[in-house]
Amino acid sequence: MLSLEIISSGQAKQDKQTNKQGKIFILQNNYAQAKTQSEKMVIMREWMALEEFDDDTIQCLAPKTPDELNAERKLVLINNEDMLGAKIDNPMEDHYTFIKIINTADHNKVKTEALRRRYDAIAQS
Repeated sequence: MLSLEIISSGQAKQDKQTNKQGKIFILQNNYAQAKTQSEKMVIMREWMALEEFDDDTIQCLAPKTPDELNAERKLVLINNEDMLGAKIDNPMEDHYTFIKIINTADHNKVKTEALRRRYDAIAQS
């Protein structure tokens, strides 16, 4: 037998608030464990979006880091299957940030090579 639970709008709001508080708690823990400035900025942007800040305010208070911007440029090259997208320009780059962004690329041989090079760079550091 199928049962249907009816909740009040007050209960729905309370559930939503509890869920939001849980997400904020997770973001706080992630922020405390973040190893790089890029990771911290991504978490800050997620928190601000959760708090319903508008996009312009988020970009003003937590702008993308140079590594994030460079990784996004590499992403375009990777999606166009240009091997320059796999090139590591600076061994001191935040490879974790690059990996996170490169993982969103279309699957192709350049993406595979770019990820391999990033993992190798982490292993050598």
